[in-house]
Amino acid sequence: MLESFEQWLLTTVLVYKYAAIFLITFVSGVLVFIPGGGAILIASGYIIGQGYLSLPYVIVSGTLGSVAGDVMLYWITRRYGDRFLTRLGLGRFLHSAGFRALEAKFAAFPKATIFTTRFSATLSTAANILAGFARITFWKFLIADTAGQVGDVVFLCGVGFVFGSNWRFLEDLLDRVTFLVGAIALLILLLVWRRLSRRHARRHSA
Repeated sequence: MLESFEQWLLTTVLVYKYAAIFLITFVSGVLVFIPGGGAILIASGYIIGQGYLSLPYVIVSGTLGSVAGDVMLYWITRRYGDRFLTRLGLGRFLHSAGFRALEAKFAAFPKATIFTTRFSATLSTAANILAGFARITFWKFLIADTAGQVGDVVFLCGVGFVFGSNWRFLEDLLDRVTFLVGAIALLILLLVWRRLSRRHARRHSA
């Protein structure tokens, strides 16, 4: 299954080139449960080394696709996030003191947070959603997101270019590392939210 997916990635890039890079990075940015964004960039770096793709075009198409996906998720959350979570029965969590305090902390350093989370798919998705809930200004989001995605695209392409035929192993390793980092970060966010909620409750009960 994994080998067929990797083969499909290589074939798609070789046949459709930059359009495939744009489309796959875009889709994996919006539909967070669909992998492929990072893998296709690492594979593209390997293909660049073989002389079949141009690095500047890969950077442009990969960045545009990633940014477009991030912006789409940001706008969907900003416009429909409250309503969607409320219908799921999570309105209490959404309007809790802890979540609002978390939004406030995010809003205090939006550019730095958005930029640094671009290098982890899990954290990037969480930051995009939180930016939408926190109503971060669109231009702040776009500038920080674009800068971070350029760095991430260059890094992933560089990994594929330097390590060549080992790109499959590196892609799997990076996926495991980013998943672990993302899981730890989300756990920390949950603990922070619970702590802020308890602090808020103690203040109102005093």
